[in-house]
Amino acid sequence: MTPFGPGERGRVAGRWARLRKAKGSQVEHYVVTYDIADDKRRSKVFKTLKDYGTHVQESVFEVVLTTEDYVALRHKLLRRIHRDEDSVIFYRQCRACENDVERLGRRVELVGIGDIVL
Repeated sequence: MTPFGPGERGRVAGRWARLRKAKGSQVEHYVVTYDIADDKRRSKVFKTLKDYGTHVQESVFEVVLTTEDYVALRHKLLRRIHRDEDSVIFYRQCRACENDVERLGRRVELVGIGDIVL
């Protein structure tokens, strides 16, 4: 059984291509959460985040971003949300914290997360 859903293989390849092109750039790990009031906007936010990271829970993604990717993702999300109704929160994980994550219950395959050598 493959961990990839329809279209996921292309998304993963795109994520890795972005990180490879960023050779020499600093990458940061983030946990991104969102609360979007409207179904259509929520779907757009979900699809946008899916291009950058791994969906780990209902409204939670884990992403690895260069500074340029962070700026681009933030810009895309700002265009998709209503600031007075919706929220998106980026929690940056420091190096020490990345290794101190405890997961209970259902295992989530984290695609594109881990040590990256550029």
